[in-house]
Amino acid sequence: MDPSHKLTTQVCRCEVSADFDDGMVQDAMAIILFPAQHTNGVFSRPLRDHYKSWEAQTLPDPLKEPDDECDDTPSDDLARLYRLYSRLLLFIEDYLTKATAADPSREYFCLSPLSLHNQYLTYLGHPISPRFSAANLSNLERQRLFRAFLRYELLCKMCCYDDFGDSTWYYELSSLWEYNGQTFQEVEAEAIACVQSYVESLHRAMAIQCGYTKRELLVDDLFHDLSCFGFDLATTILQATLAGKQARDHVCNWYCNLFTHMGRIRLTYIWDFKDCLLGFDPLCRIDEHYTEGPGMYKMLYPIGQSSTMQRYLYRRKAWAFLDDIRLHPARLQHLCFTGADWIYECPTSLHDLHDLHDRPVDEHLDDVEMQLQYPTPPFPTGCHFVGLDPFWQ
Repeated sequence: MDPSHKLTTQVCRCEVSADFDDGMVQDAMAIILFPAQHTNGVFSRPLRDHYKSWEAQTLPDPLKEPDDECDDTPSDDLARLYRLYSRLLLFIEDYLTKATAADPSREYFCLSPLSLHNQYLTYLGHPISPRFSAANLSNLERQRLFRAFLRYELLCKMCCYDDFGDSTWYYELSSLWEYNGQTFQEVEAEAIACVQSYVESLHRAMAIQCGYTKRELLVDDLFHDLSCFGFDLATTILQATLAGKQARDHVCNWYCNLFTHMGRIRLTYIWDFKDCLLGFDPLCRIDEHYTEGPGMYKMLYPIGQSSTMQRYLYRRKAWAFLDDIRLHPARLQHLCFTGADWIYECPTSLHDLHDLHDRPVDEHLDDVEMQLQYPTPPFPTGCHFVGLDPFWQ
């Protein structure tokens, strides 16, 4: 993807069709055309109709629209599909930058500006390491990643953005946990859990860069809960976090207030989001068909059976997506990501980031106009975040 190239129908179709199959296009369009949320969080009828259209795979497919011989400008749907594709690719590259890093304990505290023009992970505006290029992935790896990122986002929207009115409707969403009519294999569920773990790590990194350093079990619960709201919420907070010191202070206050708010409403059922996207944690199950998974998953699964901690580490290493461990540094390849690497990856305090804190640079410190342009993170209405802009816009 070259940002200098003119966006044409041919360019959009060529790039998207290389990575999306028909089912993934339907997932993407289900995200793009998702019904607008009412302020009270209830829109059950539009949601049900939308879900049924997606389940029947009858949503529009911009890749199959007839060409306009007189105009090569992409249609509105195709342009939106391409923007979603491009934004997901940036998140995928950010995830793999961290998953394959020589020093993951550092990279997982960094953030990646959502721009094709910025090729570095940053800490307080300071470039730390170059972003991974998706060109290094095989076709199968790219497809696994896009499929899981798309379905994760769709699950977030379907399962966490509505009051269903009665619990029976939730159980009618069974097709969300299927590919091509077949219930997720364990490795497919694990791939989605990997994406959620990545988004949870984004919230943790954003909070730390904003100065929110409270270390309590409930704080980890907060980051996990926020990961259930997908890329719309994460993108809004990320854009604010990257907008300068004033914006980061605002986000820090937002996290503080949200933590207090969460402490109150956790006394009810409202924010009981544990395992709400999959209904279970794949790492708590035995995968009898692990040999049918990707190469890295097949190699590491027997090693990790004796330790849940190791398997959680593998999740941070993108094990459910990669054909092998060729993309990981030689040191990590030799260790096969065992206990020694777990200790290396998990800093116990912010002092472990001293090399970053010793050289903070804020690229927008004196740019008042830039600081006033950041989007304001919304506060939840009940258990919903209302008014979020789509992450792909």
